[in-house]
Amino acid sequence: MMFLLDDITVNAREIHQRFIQESNRFREIALVAQLCVLAAILQSAGGFYPGVGYLVSAMSTGPVVIASVFSLRCGFQTYLAACMLLLFFHPGEIIIFAFTTGPLGLGLGVAFLTIRKRLAVVVLTSLFLLTGIVILLYGLKFPVLGPVVTKDAVLSSIVPVYGFCFIYSCFWAEACRLFFKRYKNIFQTRIT
Repeated sequence: MMFLLDDITVNAREIHQRFIQESNRFREIALVAQLCVLAAILQSAGGFYPGVGYLVSAMSTGPVVIASVFSLRCGFQTYLAACMLLLFFHPGEIIIFAFTTGPLGLGLGVAFLTIRKRLAVVVLTSLFLLTGIVILLYGLKFPVLGPVVTKDAVLSSIVPVYGFCFIYSCFWAEACRLFFKRYKNIFQTRIT
């Protein structure tokens, strides 16, 4: 039980504070440009390489999380710029990025800067992901999860989708915690 109540965001908050103190507008523009291109490339992998590409495209959440932890403005700009790149270069992937992997990255960034406990981070980010999936499945009738889930909004189909979102968010919260722990150490040794 204590595992769920651990503070997993301390490293992300330290990285955010350092970035805010040392940042300028040109640094932010360069960061956004690099991370939005990376997010668009990763998301496009699913369309170019079916099968293994879908695993790679799931990683497009990462650049949005990183940008969001540096600053929420950078995260939102990265999300929008990646959507624009996908619109021009691989329009088939924009709907997935715009409603699932992108908002999950923004949600993780917001959670890592505002919430401390692991369980609260996972619950918040799983709700971001669930919202996007529900909009796609039941609002736009887009089969984002394939034929496994019915297109009718029924509680019996939303509960398993939320279970998937919760587990997926657990993975991303832990991966981000480990990344920011490592990144913070690299960042400190480079500065000193």
